[in-house]
Amino acid sequence: MRIAILGAVRANLPALEAVLADASSHKVDAVWTVGDFAGYGPFPGEVIDLLREMRALCVLGSDELLLLKLHQMHESAHRTMQQEFAPLRHAHAHLSEEHHRFLLEAPRQIELAIAGVRVLVVNGSSTVWPSHKTTLEHLRILADESHAQVVVYGHGHEARTHRIGGIAFVNPGSVGQSHDGDPRATYGILTVTPRVVRTRFIRVCYPVEAAVAAIGERGLPPSFATALLQGALPDLPTAEAPPQVPEEESDPRVRAVLELARSCEYEAEHTHQVTRLAIKLFDDLAGLHGLGVGDRFLLRCAALLHDIGWVEGQQAHHKAALRIILNSPLLPFGERERLIIGSVARYHRKALPAATHEHYTVLTEADRRLVGMMAGILRVADGLDRTHRSLVDDFTCSVSPKKIIIKCLVHWPAEMERQAALDKGQLLESALGRHLAIEWRLA
Repeated sequence: MRIAILGAVRANLPALEAVLADASSHKVDAVWTVGDFAGYGPFPGEVIDLLREMRALCVLGSDELLLLKLHQMHESAHRTMQQEFAPLRHAHAHLSEEHHRFLLEAPRQIELAIAGVRVLVVNGSSTVWPSHKTTLEHLRILADESHAQVVVYGHGHEARTHRIGGIAFVNPGSVGQSHDGDPRATYGILTVTPRVVRTRFIRVCYPVEAAVAAIGERGLPPSFATALLQGALPDLPTAEAPPQVPEEESDPRVRAVLELARSCEYEAEHTHQVTRLAIKLFDDLAGLHGLGVGDRFLLRCAALLHDIGWVEGQQAHHKAALRIILNSPLLPFGERERLIIGSVARYHRKALPAATHEHYTVLTEADRRLVGMMAGILRVADGLDRTHRSLVDDFTCSVSPKKIIIKCLVHWPAEMERQAALDKGQLLESALGRHLAIEWRLA
């Protein structure tokens, strides 16, 4: 089977028409688009209409999710929205109810079996502020869950293919808004047979002047036109900045922990988000677990170090984190503190504490209970940032004799976070003797 794969059309109808004509000359069997097709350009409705006419397989990207959020709001509220929404207001104004229904019904990812090959089609954006590292981590998680052999993804505007852990990752680049200095449209042709998976990237000339003229006629920023002519990233209104990493603190032990984390090239935004959530969860549940200030500090250190094992690769990175913590000369901790911090970090994912784990069995019974409690907290906190997008702004905990309800305030739909935290909540449920429930609502 031969498939035309399209990324980041960005409401650029002339570019889409040229690409589809070229794809037809290659006798493709299907057309897939991996999101970000309806925003930022002058022809949002026309692009959707053409994709529907072609019976293209479409998954939603961050542009379409933002458009849906705008559509759910009253028009008078748009003026007070964060600046990140401003470039999409034009698209929202030029989409019909039928277009919005199409977006509402479109999936965020699709799993297919082609010629015996399992394929995942997804946008792949892990954050409103794209990060190549976190995108790949997110994709690896999705690929593992779907058992995909090929992942076709968007976001990033760069045509590339790479293989990680036996999984082929393919990004077709951008049809409508090139960022690499070449103004031509880019797309890919994916060929899948029982024995071969092959990708070819194609550059296509299109009437850029027509898209530039439409940008002016429809009142879009002139920088959009300049960007199309230059094949460059357009100057966009500045979005609200993602959460900032806290400055180093006066405690030399925390500085040492952060030094080790940096030496392992840790993912700062995700790590500090998980740490923030873990400490808040510790504080909110203090009446149940009865732990003290010293325990809180150890949890904080474990949260800051929980993902440092990524420096050795994704596989078994939780075990690598334990090994690094136990042996690093950078940490000013004694053996007991290292064992507790390392064990909590080690149990942030995968297996629960077990008598067959040597580092765990050498702990006293009291310290094992401590590790179980704090690892349970860390697992839930890590689940609440499953997509590494820092979606959870705040939460409150409601406690009853049988249940703990974590009510999250989020700035983006966070169903993956909710489900991941529930999936990882078994240890905390066991430690506290209560069922865990997690809810989210948009800010």
